[in-house]
Amino acid sequence: MSTTTQSRKRGGFTLIEVLAVMLVVGMGMFAVIGLLAYGIRLSAVAQSTGTGMATAVSVAYDNKPLLDDVVQSVWNDPAADCFTAPMPRVTTGFINGYYVVRTETRVAATDTISVGHVMTTRVDVDVYATQGSGEVLAAFTTRLVRQK
Repeated sequence: MSTTTQSRKRGGFTLIEVLAVMLVVGMGMFAVIGLLAYGIRLSAVAQSTGTGMATAVSVAYDNKPLLDDVVQSVWNDPAADCFTAPMPRVTTGFINGYYVVRTETRVAATDTISVGHVMTTRVDVDVYATQGSGEVLAAFTTRLVRQK
């Protein structure tokens, strides 16, 4: 047999096959990177929402939290007795890196049983990402019974 009539078999890939594989692998890599970025963003949102809600609940029940002296100086809390203070009573400031607005209002006497030394108040706490036009991370509302 002559070499001219014998067909030769080559091993390897064509350029088109290599480009097709690179395209499929590249698209897969972009999808994985996109999913990782999305997961990291969701994780950050979940962490800030969880911390914001914990902060809101804490501030709802304690309008004078234990704060660092520097932070305490910018925590705006009207220092008056809730029985004699004008309502609504608004407390603002930064806690845990979030801007917190706590509003306490007296509940109408028809909604609850009111006695001279007991008062029911409604407390609304909003936790913002930043002061001003930041997004609300968490909001919490509760009622408290105050006693002299």
